[in-house]
Amino acid sequence: MKLLTKFFPKLLSYVICNASFLKVKRIDLKKVLFFLKNYSGSQFSQLIDLSAIDYPGRKFRFEIFYSLLSLKYNKRLCLTLVLNEGFLIESSYLLYSAASWYEREV
Repeated sequence: MKLLTKFFPKLLSYVICNASFLKVKRIDLKKVLFFLKNYSGSQFSQLIDLSAIDYPGRKFRFEIFYSLLSLKYNKRLCLTLVLNEGFLIESSYLLYSAASWYEREV
């Protein structure tokens, strides 16, 4: 993960109850997902879940969650980002084919 923070110095990473989280900006999402999937030190090759929560009282009311799994290292990572109404994120289905199913349902 040190190399990830070298390329993306403004990423916020934290651990809650032994679960690892990484908070990214909308513009960095696709690059970070690509890195996490393809870098030999992480290899988060599977998208386990993609979900969102709506917090109507917040300035950025939507929080998106990508749950990733590295089979090689037996690690899980939750990638999160926040959005407001009218902001779009680029689809991640080219990196994770499972995303196409999730994104069709929205």
